[in-house]
Amino acid sequence: MKNILLVLPLILFMTGCQTMSQTPTYSVVIINGTSNTIDDAHVRFGQFESVGGYLRPGIKSTHAFVPIPPPEKALVVWKSQDGVSHEKTVEVLKTLPKDFNDEDIIFTILEDDNVTVTNKPTFKLPK
Repeated sequence: MKNILLVLPLILFMTGCQTMSQTPTYSVVIINGTSNTIDDAHVRFGQFESVGGYLRPGIKSTHAFVPIPPPEKALVVWKSQDGVSHEKTVEVLKTLPKDFNDEDIIFTILEDDNVTVTNKPTFKLPK
């Protein structure tokens, strides 16, 4: 009986890992495309909210294992270096390829308070 109690948590863990690996997921990536630091940067949609973050210029934050399907729209929230809060609702599903699966969704916060959405890294730090 003692051996079963020791092995049971391992079996449950392995079963959980196998189940997780079978569920299609993607990563939510936030890139600071501005020339200043930003704070509390995160993405929200449905019941999901990515981890907020402090990002220096050109730095990215990644929240992995977000279950498929991607949302139609998402809210990107951040604070600029001067402490001003910003929000931008962006189209997500329309910007992704029809065969999107198990990739990154990249949200790049730009200087003009716009946010781009893509699944391929295209960002270059502004000069």
